[in-house]
Amino acid sequence: MRFPDESAVKELLAWRPSLAVISVYLDLRPEDRGEAWRIELEHGLGAAVKSDAGGHRKHKDPLQQTARRIQARFPTHPAERQGRTHVGFVEVASKPAREEWFEIQLPLDESAVFINNRPVVMPLLTLIDDGAPRSVAVVSSERVKLFVWAFGQLEEIADTELEITSLDWRERKAQRPGDPARVQGAKAAGRDQYGQRLEANRERFLREVGELAANELRKREIDELLAFGDAAHVRELAGGVATRATMRHAGEQNLITAPRGEIEAQATAAIEDLNRERELELVSRVFDEAKGGTRGALGAQETSQALAEGRVEHLLLDPERNYDDAPIVALDGGEEDVPVGDRLVAAALATSARVTPVEGQAAERLASTEGLAALLRY
Repeated sequence: MRFPDESAVKELLAWRPSLAVISVYLDLRPEDRGEAWRIELEHGLGAAVKSDAGGHRKHKDPLQQTARRIQARFPTHPAERQGRTHVGFVEVASKPAREEWFEIQLPLDESAVFINNRPVVMPLLTLIDDGAPRSVAVVSSERVKLFVWAFGQLEEIADTELEITSLDWRERKAQRPGDPARVQGAKAAGRDQYGQRLEANRERFLREVGELAANELRKREIDELLAFGDAAHVRELAGGVATRATMRHAGEQNLITAPRGEIEAQATAAIEDLNRERELELVSRVFDEAKGGTRGALGAQETSQALAEGRVEHLLLDPERNYDDAPIVALDGGEEDVPVGDRLVAAALATSARVTPVEGQAAERLASTEGLAALLRY
């Protein structure tokens, strides 16, 4: 299964089809037995075929043929389909032409079909930001499972368990116990020593696993680890991770023997919360920078001007907002029938700036600045 990334967005934005592209965002919602998504797809494709946007109506036959190919991609039998959300970009042509498809497990806010001169990438960018790979650890005192989470799916990469057989403690009985109290004291001392050795070995085990996990994350270019488990055990694991990755305690849940689906659901929910928290922190940072008159840009005109000058380090925007009437400077040649929001994204990626579509409270705060803000390089 192919996951999207920013390089895929750049390729899509550089696509210049001879006629047009139909962009499909479809949430199959497996819990919906009635397949309402199929009706949504049919309605969306029907509207695209009838659309006169950009003069596509004169190309009715290529539009109809393209719509049929898109519908044929989704067989009636559920077992033949993979992934919850399907994102596709299909060139309008009478015969099969270029197509780009992605299948992921993250849900969509709503399904949609667009027809434009270029792919509509804003919803895809939101999915990329929300689904960026993270590492997830499930921790107990004597076992750690390590996963990579991406776009709602978990892949197990390690399952490590402490071997304690060498620490087995056996109670020995004296042949002729003299003082029962003294013997009992010896037994208690033995248990204490065994418990101390066992606890020390557990702590060392968790720290060493933390070091191994950090090395694995570095190889995979993942810089964040979420850990579920008892707080004390997570702290020991964090001691091994140290400064090699950012580690967050995601919850006290004991998931060490939980099925994969439950861990996946818990991880996805925790990551969604962290994404909203991160976005709000980013917006607050830009506002603080703007107040200080240093590296913050607020509003459509100021932000787009900084984009045009290549000064944007990190662009923040509301993916639900329509920027077509926003007071922005000319970007990307001002091509017709290409959403302004997508042109803003293209300008940012062309200058190696990061792009974060913000949601929830972050989007609400950004509303006061026309839905646009940026952290600047200088």
